Amino acid sequence: MESSQNVDIDARKQAFDDYVNQIIIVDLEIQKEAVRNLIQRFKDEHDSEVGHILIDNFPLELLGEMEFMGLMGTLMEGFQDIELYFFDVFNFICQDRNLISQSKIRPFIELFTQFIKHRDTKSGYDPETLLKSLIMCISHEQNKIILIHENAMFNFYYHFRLPMINLEPKFWILCQSLYDIKPSNIGFLSRLKLTDSLSQIMTRLSISKGENGAMVLFNVLRMIHRNRLLEDIKFDIDQLFDITKAIFYRHSTKLYHPPYMKYVSKIWTNLFNIYNNSFEINSFEQLIVFAGIFSIDLSSKLREVAKGSDCFELNKNKRTRLYIIHLALVVYRMIRYLPERGLHGLLIRLHWSFKKYFKNVSIDNFPIETQFLILQYYIKSLITLNLKIVKPDIRLITNIFQRLQTYPQFKLHSIFIYSHLLFRISDHSKFIKSYFPSGLEKPKKVLTDLITALTDETYIDKLKKEQSLLLYEDVKTNHLSMICEGFLGDLFVACETDMFYGCNNHTPIVIDYEEYKMFKQVLILIIRAFNESNHLVKTMTDYYMTVFDAYSKYFSPTSSDRDKTRSVSLLTLLSTGSAHTHSWYDLPIHVLLSWFRLIYELKFIFGDINNKLLNFPFH
Repeated sequence: MESSQNVDIDARKQAFDDYVNQIIIVDLEIQKEAVRNLIQRFKDEHDSEVGHILIDNFPLELLGEMEFMGLMGTLMEGFQDIELYFFDVFNFICQDRNLISQSKIRPFIELFTQFIKHRDTKSGYDPETLLKSLIMCISHEQNKIILIHENAMFNFYYHFRLPMINLEPKFWILCQSLYDIKPSNIGFLSRLKLTDSLSQIMTRLSISKGENGAMVLFNVLRMIHRNRLLEDIKFDIDQLFDITKAIFYRHSTKLYHPPYMKYVSKIWTNLFNIYNNSFEINSFEQLIVFAGIFSIDLSSKLREVAKGSDCFELNKNKRTRLYIIHLALVVYRMIRYLPERGLHGLLIRLHWSFKKYFKNVSIDNFPIETQFLILQYYIKSLITLNLKIVKPDIRLITNIFQRLQTYPQFKLHSIFIYSHLLFRISDHSKFIKSYFPSGLEKPKKVLTDLITALTDETYIDKLKKEQSLLLYEDVKTNHLSMICEGFLGDLFVACETDMFYGCNNHTPIVIDYEEYKMFKQVLILIIRAFNESNHLVKTMTDYYMTVFDAYSKYFSPTSSDRDKTRSVSLLTLLSTGSAHTHSWYDLPIHVLLSWFRLIYELKFIFGDINNKLLNFPFH
């Protein structure tokens, strides 16, 4: 055994001596052969000493030749041979964990980035072997900086021109690891280099829609975003949207989405907050794309939370995403007629993700403001997508609504919530039975609640002083500043027009009862006033209450003839004041309430309290 060990030691020493003796000969072919022999002899031993001997004595003439060929590329004869040769050297160096942390391998990493910049080569090298070497290489943080500055992942992908179906998981892991920089090393990143890298990637993706190219792009942007460099890096944000749009259309109808899609959502949410990269949402297509991208992200997050692997916090960025999706739901009837390519399915999936989240996680510990905003979106989604309302939905709505009732400042908010549901849920449901009387008393309660809310002094005072409704104070400035005001106005005009023509398809629920007709007429007057001025004046509310009282006395079996005579005169006055020449007043109350909701969304959520519907049919 001892004799065998001595033989191995002698053979090892001889191999080292042969390498050192041959590389001093000024002949490139001899030097190349010497390097090749040493690598071939020790490629399976992972011996640090061998790597150090190779690098410390590497022939400068050969290194210079490879650098020249790497610079010139396919313009030089023999480029492919020298490229394959260099990749063997690079792989051998990177298999040694001790060696890759040495600064002396930097020239070889830089040379690697130079070779893979060439696009017109038909490399016969196995990219999987190089991926393994790169994963080993970036275990040393300083090596990451070199590869990032030279856009190595992007160049690697396009150098080998492979679909990389089997290599994609490794490529994804490498991208994530490479662009995950420690905070202590951020100072080494060149803003100029990063700007140039983004320009290269985005220019290429504008021509070729490569999936792994998109993966690289959003990993780079994620790194820039996480390290608070977005404001320092200049790039064409319109070009980025075009790339994002292509990615969205490519994946919107798929069941599973690539991991980098969650980065797309986060990056855009933060870009909206940066002023030097100004971008406005000013078209239906842009709204569809962002609503879809954000739906994918929130669905993924909610599923993770439902599994118990994470927690859900409705922070500023998530609220921004939710409001943009909500806006898409507001105009959903118009979007349906566009080639929206999958948004419907994504909205359905998001709704079911919320439903699963509610099933597994309680939101009772959330602040009432957060509970309301979640419920506001959930009900909007439920009704707009025409989904079936089931018992768990009723239970959730009832629990949150019960809490809302204890907050006087949420009177109008509560009406906005229940106006979606009042005529969609059975009178026997827990929600309706708990809070609303049956029969004609139900619409009467709606009107009474609405009058009370719109005449509340605290509500009116806040509107006058702060020009906003509670819970929505920062929506326009902090969450929807990217929505073009002109486009927003066009959206609500489109909604008005759609509702105007859509109303003709509705059939009244109750047509025979005079009391029901009176409720509708009063509701129209209230909605008209709400559209014009946000609140009701006391003289109007006194009048409405008098009308209610008149009806009650008129239909009461115990009322006197004198009371009935006075009631008839009041009812005649109401009828005269509400004379109409078309069928708008024949619409059922639940349709009229849809106009109230649209005005509410225009004034308080998406627009300004002074906004109003310009084509309101009840003038």
